[in-house]
Amino acid sequence: MFKVNVSNILDNNKSQENFSFSILNLSRNIDLLGPLSVSGKAIVRGSSVIVYFRIKGNERVTCDKCLDFFECDIDREFSQEYVQNDLDDSDNLEGLAGFLVDDKGNIDLEKAIIEEISINDLNLNLCSDSCKGLCPKCGLNLNKNKCSCYNNKEGDNPFAKLSKLKEK
Repeated sequence: MFKVNVSNILDNNKSQENFSFSILNLSRNIDLLGPLSVSGKAIVRGSSVIVYFRIKGNERVTCDKCLDFFECDIDREFSQEYVQNDLDDSDNLEGLAGFLVDDKGNIDLEKAIIEEISINDLNLNLCSDSCKGLCPKCGLNLNKNKCSCYNNKEGDNPFAKLSKLKEK
């Protein structure tokens, strides 16, 4: 857990709380290549705390076409709202809000960071713009080798029949 105490800004002793730290291991689903730099600030807005993040680092991801691993830059700015835990039923509040300020004025930044990286990893990840992917018949990586079962003839193209519809 990566926590920041925001009790000083909640008590109006400070206008904002700045933070900066590095993360070496984040989640088993996120393969960091070196430290992830995290910096930002927390400010109070009404009854909530808004945290502005900047994360920077590198991760190892899988190409969606050829399934090879490659290095991907992480350089994002985002914000997250944290709700003060004033209700007696904090389990119900967390289900509604998702991000809470605990009784001692601490906020856990880890969940928001993991969520931000994971959501962006849902985009199409390509090792290069010219990635050829895998052979649809034998599964060979076409970036590294040519296979005998794949060629550009009409019979090997699963969409070849669609071109005939255009002619009509």
